[in-house]
Amino acid sequence: MKKKYSFFRLTYIISVSFSLFLINTAYSKDNNEVFERITTKDGLSQSTVNYIIQDKKGFMWFATYGGINRYDGYTFKVYNNIPDDKNSLSNNGTTFLFEDRDGYIWIVNSFNAGLDKFDPVNESFTNYRNDPDDSTSISSNQVYSVMQDKLGNIWVCTINGLNLLVNKKKGGKTYTSFKRFYNKFTNSHFLKVYEDRNGRLLIFGEDYLYYLDKETNKIHRTIQLPNFAYGKMSISEDKSGNLWLGHLKNGVAKLVYNKKNQSYEPARLNILDDVTTNNILIDLDWH
Repeated sequence: MKKKYSFFRLTYIISVSFSLFLINTAYSKDNNEVFERITTKDGLSQSTVNYIIQDKKGFMWFATYGGINRYDGYTFKVYNNIPDDKNSLSNNGTTFLFEDRDGYIWIVNSFNAGLDKFDPVNESFTNYRNDPDDSTSISSNQVYSVMQDKLGNIWVCTINGLNLLVNKKKGGKTYTSFKRFYNKFTNSHFLKVYEDRNGRLLIFGEDYLYYLDKETNKIHRTIQLPNFAYGKMSISEDKSGNLWLGHLKNGVAKLVYNKKNQSYEPARLNILDDVTTNNILIDLDWH
């Protein structure tokens, strides 16, 4: 089974981006790699796969417009929305997955369905939605992404701000609330949060790079970015601390890390401009 996981992971890494697929094909054309195609005929709930992760136990998870799919290398288990069941997936249109250090899987839903958390132990879902009358609820039901920093904090990007998840225990129960951080500079949405190797919490907006000062809890705006209005993007950091940004509509961009100023400077790459890029990865052996 482990071999199956490893092979499927390799398939995903190479094929998520058409550009990277071409590069890897050219590099390994003499290695006679064989690719396995997984379709709805094999049990996948829907043919459009928006996101893939592998959890700590080795299971592969697929976010589709037909719910989320757990794959053990042989068979699929599909989780869908069940009407009138508050412990089921809130919406079948899923676009993003993230596993935190405790093994919970966070699901971003389309169609303004809020944010879901999946507990793999009891196989139940918890949905977080905006309540206009509750300032401690998530700031919006239109969610873009989720991440966890080195301290274990969960951060959520929504259409109107950045949210920090806060858990408090009282009377043997855990109560979840959200602390909101809004963009006071423009109406630009916060699309993704990334913690770099220096511990700085970077916030990628549609047009600018921001960062959150953890001591003052204030958001600062820095350099202008390529237009990320379509929302879907990925981030990787190389050995020199440079950031590589892959975007669905605008190809690949590079942000060069300036050690002296501890800041980032844009260095647009022209070779992959206007190329559809779903994901970008750093080769650990690449210098």
